[in-house]
Amino acid sequence: MLIELEKKTDSPDEDQLLDEKLSHLNTKDAESVKQILRDYPEVITNSFEDVRPSTVSVTHRLALTFENPIYHKARRISPSHNDIVRKEIDRMLAAGIITAFESS
Repeated sequence: MLIELEKKTDSPDEDQLLDEKLSHLNTKDAESVKQILRDYPEVITNSFEDVRPSTVSVTHRLALTFENPIYHKARRISPSHNDIVRKEIDRMLAAGIITAFESS
């Protein structure tokens, strides 16, 4: 999950937003996450659009144990989540994080 913050500076609104995002954690774990965010601000994005794919060119070779492909049907989602998923996909496409792909 990407935690988007509206401002780069510390503010009561930012602290409140972060508290809401971390509310599922116990107090000790939430404080640990907050400390990490304070210690490494350069690795946390302030908006989804700031996330870009890596420009490092790397080639991987994977040795397969067998050549028959494994097929799975697309995972179904609740109809009530369709709009949310579509918006997130559109945002990632626009930011260049993912690319469209059509299989044959």
